[in-house]
Amino acid sequence: MPRSSRKFAAIALAAAAITVLAGCSSPSHSSSSPSASSQSSAAGVAAAQAALTKAEAVPSYTAPGPAFDAAKAAGKHVFYIPQTSNVPFVVAVQKALSKVAATAHVDLTVWPTTGKSTEWVQGIETAISQKADAIILGASPDALAPQLAEAAAAKIPVIVLHQYDTSMTLPANVKAFAFAPFVPAAKLLADYAVASTKGSADVLVITSNELKPSPPMAAAVSAELTSTCPKCTDTEVNVAAADWGSKMQSSVQAALLRDPKINVVIPLFDSSSQFVTAAITAAGKADSVSIATFNNTPFVLDLMQKGSPVKMDVGESINWIGYAAMDQVLRVLSGVKPLTNESAPLRVFTTKNVSVVGSPSDNEKGYSTSYVNGYLKLWGLTSK
Repeated sequence: MPRSSRKFAAIALAAAAITVLAGCSSPSHSSSSPSASSQSSAAGVAAAQAALTKAEAVPSYTAPGPAFDAAKAAGKHVFYIPQTSNVPFVVAVQKALSKVAATAHVDLTVWPTTGKSTEWVQGIETAISQKADAIILGASPDALAPQLAEAAAAKIPVIVLHQYDTSMTLPANVKAFAFAPFVPAAKLLADYAVASTKGSADVLVITSNELKPSPPMAAAVSAELTSTCPKCTDTEVNVAAADWGSKMQSSVQAALLRDPKINVVIPLFDSSSQFVTAAITAAGKADSVSIATFNNTPFVLDLMQKGSPVKMDVGESINWIGYAAMDQVLRVLSGVKPLTNESAPLRVFTTKNVSVVGSPSDNEKGYSTSYVNGYLKLWGLTSK
């Protein structure tokens, strides 16, 4: 629950005619005295900046678990069912998975979707009918419990990709997870808001609550603001991913109208940033409102380099995600126990370091490629 249930109560009466998606807000917090508040705020800003500075460094590869012989997985058939094939980040992950599968001599079938649960169901049922050796599921398992049970009965292991943080409750009938550090990323988004406004952030968080990681990420943003910034406030507006193109701009513009003091917008998933940018620009606030977001999708890094309101993007190497996911898949296919904390590391990009990704942006340029040989050695596919 964001810290915001009363912040817009009076304004809402005057703006009742404005139709917006559901959002909620909270009053700001303050210390017992002005001097105590000032000291607390300064300490919070310093802590937030230190966290950002640390996360801007190039992450290094560390073997996620014990080595094994991945040659046992060669020739096996894996189905990949993404959340949606219409989001650039997902498409990029798909390409990475295909590349790594080819390296490991695994046959990968991609089942395209438009984000509908019926398509995910059809994909799992097709994988079962074709007697696939494993299924990589890039969609939330919540709506697929019967199908996951069917896959388990058919002895087809399911590996869920980039849907869960290690802190989240995990579903049944899933053999392994390629985790994503959603909560640490969300904390960094809040840290940016605190540091960039020097402890005076009025934050609009854009959620897509049908996406599994969205609620815990929003909660983490709010919690981090509470712990580091006594004067900061946050408000949520929920826009489903399928509605980003049709409703995102109007929803953000309405929120900016309700609270003219908003100075940071946090879309939890950066593929929506183009619509958020359009809203901020249309509202005439491109110089006073910045965007911090998650996924470091290349076109969003391009927006940052072009001087748009996008000023911070935290994410993972998309290729590294592919290798981490395939590490879990290969362990399962090779009869090796999967890992319990497999994920790619985070890196923060800001206007200070985004040039390292080149122009046009290629976020792989912002990472050491040591993980490639690291994973190949881990799998016994190279002698290096």
